Amino acid sequence: MLHPKFVITRAGYLRIGTVHMHRDLLQPGDRCLGGGYWEIDYVDNCLELSGRSYDYGEPRWCEITTLLVPQSYRGMGIRYEGKELATVRVRYY
Repeated sequence: MLHPKFVITRAGYLRIGTVHMHRDLLQPGDRCLGGGYWEIDYVDNCLELSGRSYDYGEPRWCEITTLLVPQSYRGMGIRYEGKELATVRVRYY
């Protein structure tokens, strides 16, 4: 069954999609710093991230300084477990 999942990589990339396993989001050479689930809050125009990956654990936000987010999410807020990602700078690719 497919689920909306995300991972963050050591290089700071947010990889997001609807997949079977979190590892399906990784590209060759990626090292994963955790992951979880996502949904879009249309009322607040925000990408809501939550939970943890069974394989990689909770996202280790403290290990990245810049989160590289896909261009299609530009203009949206990003929250993890209901809190803004204040300690991480966001750039788009």
